[in-house]
Amino acid sequence: MMVPLIRDGFVPHNVGLELGSRGLRSMAPFFVAAAGIALVVMRGDRRRPLVMVAHGLGAAAFTVLMLLPSALAFRPESAAVTRYVKSAFEPHPADAAPPTAPPAETPAQASGRARRLAEAGQTQAALDAWLRAIRDGR
Repeated sequence: MMVPLIRDGFVPHNVGLELGSRGLRSMAPFFVAAAGIALVVMRGDRRRPLVMVAHGLGAAAFTVLMLLPSALAFRPESAAVTRYVKSAFEPHPADAAPPTAPPAETPAQASGRARRLAEAGQTQAALDAWLRAIRDGR
């Protein structure tokens, strides 16, 4: 979820925003400080610096290999939680497009869509459509 948020200019309050910068550029002071801290930590035991670097790179490679399949399969731009976070995010970027809500449909259309999704084997989408039909039918 962080990639689409940062790509669209949704960044937390930081020093760069106070200095007048926007978006990812405003986080440059944070990245500089994080790189400095990483360098201090990577220095570690001066007697065995190669071992420290090898452990760090091995841990990073293992983490990437474990998370890569999930990252490739997930589409956060279409997730409802991403739309919600964009609507409630503070500070809201001035140039960001407002989050788009799904098109309105009647309860009958939602229940028909739920049936089609259930027949296609898309159970989570079918459940969401049924819940929309029930909620909007009141």
